[in-house]
Amino acid sequence: MALAEIRRVLVSGGSLFMSAHHLRFTLNELRAALPSPIAVLYRLYVLANGLIFHASGRVVRFPDGKVESFQTTRGLKRALGGAGFVGVEVSQPDGKVHVNAKKSGCSSVPCPS
Repeated sequence: MALAEIRRVLVSGGSLFMSAHHLRFTLNELRAALPSPIAVLYRLYVLANGLIFHASGRVVRFPDGKVESFQTTRGLKRALGGAGFVGVEVSQPDGKVHVNAKKSGCSSVPCPS
């Protein structure tokens, strides 16, 4: 998983900053895909994958191997926490999802209590 690899290469206490797609972006892409049945199918996958991500913090691959989803605060906090990040902050100031998190000081995931 990409988040585990990002965490692995960060120094202890290192920071992660990223921007992700909001649900609104996915819905706009779905509307733009309407003339093409294949494009609509893919955008419906992205929409469903975003819901899966929200509920579980995980995503599934499209049959061609691509992985895409929209992100929610809950899904990101779940996924980043599961990958060993702490201090996860999520904001949505401009229709995008902005994330800040830190690598925890311990070397194993999950960290021993």
